Amino acid sequence: MKKRICCPCCKTFADLEEKSSSPLSLCKVCSHRWRTTELPNHTEYYSRQIGRNNLPVRYVERKLTSRVDTLLSLIKDGMRLLEIGCAEGELGSRIKACRQVVYQGVEPSQDSNAAGRNLDRVFNYTSDLEATGSGIFDGILSFHVLEHISDLIVEVHRWHRLLADDGWLFLEVPHRSGHPDIEEDINPEHLHQFTSASIACLLTHSGFQIDRLERGHFESPAYSDSLRVLASVVPSTMVRRERLVARFRKYLPSPFVIYGLGGDFYNYIAPILDCLPVQSLLDSNREHLGDQIKGITIESYKPERHASLPVLIASLRYEESILSTLQALGHRREKIYRLGDILDN
Repeated sequence: MKKRICCPCCKTFADLEEKSSSPLSLCKVCSHRWRTTELPNHTEYYSRQIGRNNLPVRYVERKLTSRVDTLLSLIKDGMRLLEIGCAEGELGSRIKACRQVVYQGVEPSQDSNAAGRNLDRVFNYTSDLEATGSGIFDGILSFHVLEHISDLIVEVHRWHRLLADDGWLFLEVPHRSGHPDIEEDINPEHLHQFTSASIACLLTHSGFQIDRLERGHFESPAYSDSLRVLASVVPSTMVRRERLVARFRKYLPSPFVIYGLGGDFYNYIAPILDCLPVQSLLDSNREHLGDQIKGITIESYKPERHASLPVLIASLRYEESILSTLQALGHRREKIYRLGDILDN
């Protein structure tokens, strides 16, 4: 007997053998493995736990040192940070010793009492932050939490809503079983076994873009092969447009002319032409002279009209030949700009 199931990460539907001997379902697309049942009374179970970070000091120091060293390059003074699954708040305490930040945490276990003494504020669940309107964060951190969460999409979407538009997410989960020589993780708390593909699918479906994804990070001797991901919020169409316009205005804040109306022009400049102080459109193809693009007439270069204005070369492939043409026409080099420089910086 087969039943249809949906992968919690890539959302692919597949047939599952109900009599399968493995307690884990396997997605044949992204190779994610997951349990279809949680621990009984899982909310109450986690609320009773204490000492979730109790390991020999050398293991704790190794993972915390690695995390702090990496995070400090991302964290600036004045940021608002949220660590989901903060345990006793030791990571946050170390970061607060190095940066002037507001650092809040989420911890469902009794370790939240210790975390409350180390961090600025601690909640039991991420849903509590939304319910209390506790603000938007510049960065969210989560280490070895997602493998415990049943409904991944709901939880990660909540993280997305808690982040600023330019915010980032830094998370770590076990890669597959968490150890390269162990086939399956039988820890009953762990509902998911991630792959690089499945964590990327999950985050992409939740409105994030992957900035960096690595494996082989140490959490403990049992979970020495962990995936570490840096992701950011996918910018909206409006934000992307504003950033693109800002690139051009940085180089060309006053009226300028554009030379070269090929594919690069139509791809990168034409969509925002009405936001730029473009005086004239120039091209060497006489077939298009006199045509108009958004009310601007295409013409040939005229020294009396254009020599005093900055010129943007709007072609990547032909920038050198257009540059030579403009210089031959007597246009000063310091008044010539190239599309490649604007897109590349």
